[in-house]
Amino acid sequence: MGRRSRGTARSSVRVFAIEEVDEDLSGLDGPGPRSHGDVPDGASPVQGAAVGRVSQVGAGDEPRVGERPARRRWSRRARLLVGAGASVVALLAVGGVVRGEMNESARVERVVAAGGIRPLGPEVGVRWRIEPRSSGDDGSGWWLSPVVVDGTLVAPGSPAVGYDPTTGRELWRGAPRPASDTARVTTGCTGTGTWEAQEDPLVCTTFELRSVPTDGATFEQSLPVRIDVMVAATGELTGSRTFREGTQGAAVFDDGVASVRWGDGGHVVVDLEDLATGELRWSREIDEDRGSGPGEDYLGLQDGGSVLMVAVAGRLVTLDAQGRTVDEAEDSWTSPLRGGLAVVQHPDGASTVLDPDGAELFRTRGTVQEFAVTDGGPSRVFLVTEGGGLMDESGNIEPPRTTALDAATGRTRWSVDGVSAPVAQVGEVGILSEAGRLRGVDLGSGRRLWESSDLLAYSSAYTDGTDLYLVGTSAGGGTRITAVSVDSGQELWSSHLTDLFVWGASARGTLVVATDDGTLLGIG
Repeated sequence: MGRRSRGTARSSVRVFAIEEVDEDLSGLDGPGPRSHGDVPDGASPVQGAAVGRVSQVGAGDEPRVGERPARRRWSRRARLLVGAGASVVALLAVGGVVRGEMNESARVERVVAAGGIRPLGPEVGVRWRIEPRSSGDDGSGWWLSPVVVDGTLVAPGSPAVGYDPTTGRELWRGAPRPASDTARVTTGCTGTGTWEAQEDPLVCTTFELRSVPTDGATFEQSLPVRIDVMVAATGELTGSRTFREGTQGAAVFDDGVASVRWGDGGHVVVDLEDLATGELRWSREIDEDRGSGPGEDYLGLQDGGSVLMVAVAGRLVTLDAQGRTVDEAEDSWTSPLRGGLAVVQHPDGASTVLDPDGAELFRTRGTVQEFAVTDGGPSRVFLVTEGGGLMDESGNIEPPRTTALDAATGRTRWSVDGVSAPVAQVGEVGILSEAGRLRGVDLGSGRRLWESSDLLAYSSAYTDGTDLYLVGTSAGGGTRITAVSVDSGQELWSSHLTDLFVWGASARGTLVVATDDGTLLGIG
């Protein structure tokens, strides 16, 4: 019997704890609930001779042998209290389930926003297929890859086309080609930010393709003729301009569009226009004569992060954001990191990590590497590998060693012998690759959690926040997808597709694969 609570001496009302209700009453046919043993002080016990039969005795009578005492009927108030308590328990249980579902949904969306994918199973297959288009460029734009910008899949070609990666449905189609019908053109697009999470605006550059003769051969040169600034989700055109005649290279740089050409005086001219308005910010002339031999007049342009790199006459000229020439001894380039950070790679092999405002967080020897695959959590560590293959004056070769640096301070957390490449960061687990053999470590201490027994060949990796998916070419020439547990390193399953994998990306949680013939596949 449960605990009983007494009332005050002056009151004839007795208050009972709800815990007294501890008996299954379904087998009793009396008018109300029954109980065993004691009754409130001063009350008359009501007893039953047997199950299903109730007899009453007067006050002071002794219970009959073999009969069980019956519980007094609950008051309306007690029934209300019990009902209210049950409702509260039910609400708490339902609320816990709802909160759990909300937390799980938020976790999945965080993983997807970081370039992850939704969970796959061993029955994985092709959900949608986009056949290669007849773009009119005779396949000459093979060097252009699809991109994912703000969750929209954008395929290059003439023109570029935006697709919904969840269904494979076409969302928009770019403007028609600007060149003549006899010219071969193609269009490639890019966004801003890191490759894993590119953002608006979508910048699409249309190139005219020309065959340029060199010594005993020819090569394909792509000359930019037009640039379109668009909204990735809708294809809405927010800005468009045509490059000047003779433009040989173009690149998105410092929220602008840089272009390079030969000027009238035979010198190199670099222009930077505002990406949104097309207004000319600056124009710089590089003192470099134009060559007369085959291919000697080639110009190239590349975004180096904080610098603009101009390829001219076989050498590299570096300009800063104001168009000033950077001394070759100070030449460096900048690459974006997640969380708004950036890393500057110096010619001496050192690296400087910058905060979102461009201030230095720390500087270290070696090349800073971050995990390309994450579950959306902040970066815990960066990896730096030093040594290996370098011989000192005594003829000794320093063995390579990989060090994990705290992502905020640059302080050493742990080190391991050998070359370890960062693969994925999921929670507090870091997955490293040592020549194709995966190893899971605790990011805080470097303690080895597991190591794969086999070499796993793959081209790209993805996570759903629980498992790791390795995608690459299978032995039979198709595509192989392997699921590996992040916690244990166990291979969970492996599936094969007949289409040949050449490129992969996550788009709004869907794994998108491009094949050797240009077909796009949605995997799920």
